[in-house]
Formats: sequence, structure tokens, C-alpha cells
Amino acid sequence: MSHRPLSTLVAATLIAGAILTVAIAPAIASPAESGPAVAVHYADLDLSRGEGIATLYRRLGDAAAEVCGPPTWTGTHIVSQEYKDCVSDAVHRAVLHVHDSALTAYHRSKTVPRAFIPGA
Repeated sequence: MSHRPLSTLVAATLIAGAILTVAIAPAIASPAESGPAVAVHYADLDLSRGEGIATLYRRLGDAAAEVCGPPTWTGTHIVSQEYKDCVSDAVHRAVLHVHDSALTAYHRSKTVPRAFIPGA
């Protein structure tokens, strides 16, 4: 049986931790634009448990809210539709990027397809 040096195992662990990061960028930015982005780390979460999935989903939402800018128009408490769409699209793209079936199912349970929203 061969043994890997500890430094190799540590490096592999660090690389795996670096891979478990999602970058959130505003949905309204074109691919060529470099706009604000937030890295969402989730190597500390157990995505095989509901708590881990819910925590990651909250982190994705928080990051999307941060990069999508102020939610309301200046001088009002009205949340703009552009902000809502930006957050929704950014979270959706981040969930797809993570490519975890449990996270995808959780996301689907939290969102309603626009085609089914009354009045939309």
C-alpha cells in the first residue's frame, strides 16, 4: 500500500475547498462586463443534509442581494422589479453552477415559475 505525503493530502484538501466556491454576479451584466461579484464559500457545509442546503441557499441569496445593488428606488420603500429579477436570476445561475441535485430541488421548492404566477 502506498502512502501519500501529508503535504500532498493538504494540497488536495485546499484545492477541493477552493473548488467549492460559487461566484455571484448580477444577472443584468453582459458576459463581457466585469461587474461586482461575491464568492460564496460552502466547503464548510454538508450538502447531504437539509441544514447545509438551506444555509448555502441563504448564502447565495445574500450574495445576490449584495451584488444586485440597492433594492429600492431612491426616496421610496418600493422594491424595484429590476432588483427582484437580478436577485432571482443570480441565485438561479448560482444554483445551476453548484450542480447539486438537492440544492436544485430546494431552489425549485422556493421559487414559482413565472408562467404560473397569477397576473404575470
